[in-house]
Amino acid sequence: MTRYQNNSQVCGNTQIRHHPQKSHSSLPAGKVMLLLFFDGHGMILQHWVPRGQTVNGNYYANVLKTHLRGAMRKNRPDLIKKQWFLLQDNARPHIATVALAAPTDIGATSIKHPPKSPDLAP
Repeated sequence: MTRYQNNSQVCGNTQIRHHPQKSHSSLPAGKVMLLLFFDGHGMILQHWVPRGQTVNGNYYANVLKTHLRGAMRKNRPDLIKKQWFLLQDNARPHIATVALAAPTDIGATSIKHPPKSPDLAP
């Protein structure tokens, strides 16, 4: 006869304990950051920031000039020839002087994000 008592199985006079399995994650602990650029037609660029990299104005400007420019040429070649706009929030890397100049360098017009706008940043 088998009966169960307090997370253990009793078979006759022998009691077998069942310990819950511990889950093991395959990724080491730490933050992972993803920079996303998209428009009404879908994703333009997803850029994974390397572990340990701080996203400051210089890094963000470099992503705009190298990665976003290339992704726009590949995924939205028709927009490169036209005037296109870049809307970004008021995070520190986005409002750094070097990052504010980058959209102009890649042919975009930067739109200022209104602070505390519930329509754009709920």
